[in-house]
Amino acid sequence: MEISRCSCSLCVFASKRAGVLAQLAAAEAEPPEPGVLFHRGDLRGYAATSLTLLADRFPQETLDAVTDGLSATSGPASFPVAATALRLAFTKPGPAEPNNLPEFDEQAERQQRLIRTLGSLDTDTWRWANFCEIVRAWGLPRQREAMRRYAGMPEE
Repeated sequence: MEISRCSCSLCVFASKRAGVLAQLAAAEAEPPEPGVLFHRGDLRGYAATSLTLLADRFPQETLDAVTDGLSATSGPASFPVAATALRLAFTKPGPAEPNNLPEFDEQAERQQRLIRTLGSLDTDTWRWANFCEIVRAWGLPRQREAMRRYAGMPEE
């Protein structure tokens, strides 16, 4: 009995989406030099935004790729990646005040990983009011030290 690959349009589409996920995840981790300044040359931010289109089918892989990309950003380049990662991890904004947050260990592992990644970003990133507002909109601590405390990370 010969087993052949299915060539129905749904299976072909799904396999192409997996290939797109792999390409975007690679661009998220190490963006290539842009040949054309699309998305103002911010290919990591563009890849993160594009990955959201695959989140329904590959939720964990998408968030992992965006979180990995976030860990390699700094300053304003982190804004679109952080916003995308938060949207993927939490799906809807959190409580208005961080003191209403659940305990860190009550968060899902994917959320914990993102919170630790946010807490590990450099002080240059956290000095931007835009970044702090992105984080605050999701109900998380808007200061780096508070985020690190929430995640149980050591002080620096």
